[in-house]
Amino acid sequence: MDNKTAARLDGFVVGPGAEWTGLAVCTDLRLDGWEAARTADVTKVRPRTA
Repeated sequence: MDNKTAARLDGFVVGPGAEWTGLAVCTDLRLDGWEAARTADVTKVRPRTA
């Protein structure tokens, strides 16, 4: 998958690692499962704002 077609994941980083990053996925303001992404493929992370 290239950057033009990359999937966007909304959630919270719960397990950053050298090869994989674990995410608690958030949809409709509630937690909705888990995802794993290759850390090398993560291009942008925004901090949570209050």
